[in-house]
Amino acid sequence: MHIAVIPIRSLGILAAPAVAGTEAYVTWGNATWDSLTEQGSVEVRWQSDEQTLAGFQFNISEGSTLLGVEPLECDEGWLLNASENLVLCFAIQPNVYIDPSETDVGLVTLVFEAPYATQLTFVDPIFATPEAQEIDAFVQDIHYVGLPNCPADVYPVGGGDGIVDVNDVLGIIGDWDVFDSPFDVNGDGIVDVSDVLEALNGWGDCD
Repeated sequence: MHIAVIPIRSLGILAAPAVAGTEAYVTWGNATWDSLTEQGSVEVRWQSDEQTLAGFQFNISEGSTLLGVEPLECDEGWLLNASENLVLCFAIQPNVYIDPSETDVGLVTLVFEAPYATQLTFVDPIFATPEAQEIDAFVQDIHYVGLPNCPADVYPVGGGDGIVDVNDVLGIIGDWDVFDSPFDVNGDGIVDVSDVLEALNGWGDCD
């Protein structure tokens, strides 16, 4: 699959103050990742029952490389650009703005390369109205590439028990400095302090 990556010449078009008191949600959606090719894809989804969306930009985190962006709702009438790990997309026709809705929609699909199971996060996201005002949005922090939705639930080995608690932490500590361990929470190949921190961050019942 060939995916074009279009260079961006200028940034910062969405810079007005945020709209106060609004609610919007930006989440990761359907995702795939192939450990052999080290390539995957993930949807960026949007929902707001108050604000109209006319453009957005964000970076994806280090540890993965953006290969391209495929349109979903942001298709005809939208200008979609990708450069390095930056995504920039805005409507060039007013009739294609994304209106408020009680259900979420897929904006774009990111195609990326990650050398191992890692975390994908939004960096410096901006979502804007047709008046170029930034929308106050809750942005989901982490998508676990190649890992389950609750990666810190590592005890018992082979499926977990639906909760991250002291048993998971003890399992991590018991395999300290072990390579390719089932207690390698973040999938970087070794069990160390970062895995304990991930367990503490995911503490409690798995959703």
